[in-house]
Amino acid sequence: MWDHLSGRPPLHDADVDLVYFDRNNRTPECDWEFDDIVRKRFPFAMWEVRNQARMHVVDGSDPYSSTAEGISHWVETATCVAVRLSQGRLSFLFCYGTQDLFNLVARPIPALRSAAAQKLFESRIQKKKWTERWPSLKIVQ
Repeated sequence: MWDHLSGRPPLHDADVDLVYFDRNNRTPECDWEFDDIVRKRFPFAMWEVRNQARMHVVDGSDPYSSTAEGISHWVETATCVAVRLSQGRLSFLFCYGTQDLFNLVARPIPALRSAAAQKLFESRIQKKKWTERWPSLKIVQ
């Protein structure tokens, strides 16, 4: 969305997360295999496939009960979005609404209020070079 709003080509060097929820196979190796398959098939983007049934371990949280709950713990409000294709129909999830997504705003999710969480938020913006990629991006802390 931010690429579109900034006049960049769609999916140009995009960072795309493909998520699912499977309590029966929570090994990171399974996700890594999916990473390889998707990256080979669709090389136009940086894909990361992650089972949200295991991501609570990475986040230091209680286990998530669904993909939606896992997504709601992502760092920035504008990235806590998902699209699902089911029976030929798209459904959308916006965990924190659409304001930040459509207004080019990077803001930490409400649960991230500690100094360490703020540091994580800031480091992600720097590491991913968001302000270079989207010069109009507004950082709100």
